[in-house]
Order: sequence, then structure tokens, then C-alpha cells
Amino acid sequence: MLSCAELDVEVAGRLLVESLSLSLAPGRFVALLGRNGAGKTLTLHTLAGLRQARRGTVLLDDRPLPAWPPASSRPASRSPETPGAPV
Repeated sequence: MLSCAELDVEVAGRLLVESLSLSLAPGRFVALLGRNGAGKTLTLHTLAGLRQARRGTVLLDDRPLPAWPPASSRPASRSPETPGAPV
């Protein structure tokens, strides 16, 4: 399960997401909706550990994201959209 608590996301000093708390269960579909520039991609990048949150915690299986090994030490997933991936 991926979850976050009291997550704040900002860019260039502008707070785009404030106090986001959620839990995402495996196998479930979730939509993140908002206007252009609302912070959807920044939020996803923060949940994926690609950027630091201003405040709050992100947990994967009840462990903080920084406690997991870096992505470079995990096998990369591939999708049909990945160049060179078998179709």
C-alpha cells in the first residue's frame, strides 16, 4: 500500500498541494484530476520519491520511502511504451 500523511508539495516557493493524506491499495485505480498547473505531476513525482516533499511523509508498505533502496538498485519495469521493450 502506498500512503501519505499531511503532504505539502511546492515549487518555486508556491504551495501547490497542502495537507494531502491518502491511502492507495494495490490493484485499485485512482484518478488525480485538476487544471493545468495544479500540481498533479508534482504530486505523483513526490509520491514516487522523485522529489522531496516540503512537509509530510510518504510510506510504501508502512515504510518511509527513504528506507527503501534507491531505484537504481531495483530492477527496472518496462512497458510497451518503453523504447526497446519487447512487444
